[in-house]
Amino acid sequence: MESCKASEWKPSASFKTVYFPRAIKLLRSISNSPELIEWCKGYPYRGGDNSHIQLEREINWFTETSYSEGLVVKDYGDYYSPCDREPHNAEQKWVEQLSFEQLLAAIAYHFRMDHFCFGSMENDSIPSGAMLRLYEELNKRLACLQTEVECKNATHS
Repeated sequence: MESCKASEWKPSASFKTVYFPRAIKLLRSISNSPELIEWCKGYPYRGGDNSHIQLEREINWFTETSYSEGLVVKDYGDYYSPCDREPHNAEQKWVEQLSFEQLLAAIAYHFRMDHFCFGSMENDSIPSGAMLRLYEELNKRLACLQTEVECKNATHS
């Protein structure tokens, strides 16, 4: 899927059934493990430490697939600048009040920051819990959208 504007983004079938459950599981597993959090914080400066090579592969998959699924919306800069602290910290109360487009832009902000500052996804966005909070909120929003569609389809049948 090609990158699009936040207002145009629609999750693919594979996003909902394959990518998203696996991504949430990855983020939760790191968040629940002090050892994995510390490992991430040291990225990419571990000096040959291959103790978590599978985790590194999963994070690479996470990043690559987020782009291929179009989740890294191209207009994130219309919502946030690199100096904004709110999307960087992604505190729960802030995340909950975002519009759907702002939420997508905040997620893209983290991926783009990683692009410009290699390793920031691994050593900051993931271990701080920012990505998990954003993904958990996206999970709630997608569930609500699915329910709304099912309700609308049921009333029109």
